[in-house]
Amino acid sequence: MENRKNKMSQTSKFTFELGLNLSTALRATEAFQARDRRIFDAEFDHTMLPKTWRILLLPGIRHLILGLLEMSGMGTPGMLFCRTRFIDDALADWLEARKQQVVCLGAGNDSRAYRIPNIEQTQYFEVDLPVPQMLKREHMHKFLGAKPAHVFYAPLDFNIQELGAELSKAGFRLENPTFFIMEGVTQYITEEAVEHIFRFAAQAPTGSRIAFTYIKREIIDGSVRSKVDQRIMKRVARRGMPWVFGIEGEYIEGWLNQRGFKLIDLSGAEDYRQRYLDPVGRQLNIYYGELMVLAEIP
Repeated sequence: MENRKNKMSQTSKFTFELGLNLSTALRATEAFQARDRRIFDAEFDHTMLPKTWRILLLPGIRHLILGLLEMSGMGTPGMLFCRTRFIDDALADWLEARKQQVVCLGAGNDSRAYRIPNIEQTQYFEVDLPVPQMLKREHMHKFLGAKPAHVFYAPLDFNIQELGAELSKAGFRLENPTFFIMEGVTQYITEEAVEHIFRFAAQAPTGSRIAFTYIKREIIDGSVRSKVDQRIMKRVARRGMPWVFGIEGEYIEGWLNQRGFKLIDLSGAEDYRQRYLDPVGRQLNIYYGELMVLAEIP
């Protein structure tokens, strides 16, 4: 039994490490774009990638990878680059208002705690499963030498643990205005877990905000599912992280209102293209099934 447990632990560690490094490598390719053509600043992502993985960033290899992803028509790079920029901008606005508490839920390889200007003025809480958080902490310790004073970690399984309790252990104070980030997370956790997160976040003070992505419910339940949707869902399921939750896109405003939030911005593929790609002269496929939301406690 113990051998089986250890084997499962090693498998989980490998799966998480693979996912973290692949997404980091993909984001890091943006650092090689000319500055006037970049969608977001990826310099830090480039440097935080483990040395053994940096082969993916060599000129011929990165061009091949990006070319193959574009040919697939799934729109993964475009979606990832644009949603990163959206949240970067929303967080920068929050910092301009001199707000001082950020919670990144399902942080994964999120690098905003280390690269956003003036982010060190905040208390930045990273929440994630124990295995990927451990991997990230180990890497960041090697890369930075020490944990930045403004960064705090809260290991948590959204499906079985209470968010407020784990954040409190890390020093989070619910009475302070908070900016919550949940990028590429909701589709992987249960409806109960999503509801719990929003009930908790809704207790934050007036003006607190949440930026999150979600998949259209009709894709999750299969009532409307394209070949691209099917391919992506099969791919994530093979990695052991199937999509299980979605929200009806047309009803997001009412969905938010019922949970104590007011919709500020709703963006998808076409909005991304107009805001971020056209101004820098870039043409990328963008996956249409994921939407981006910015909401506030009114």
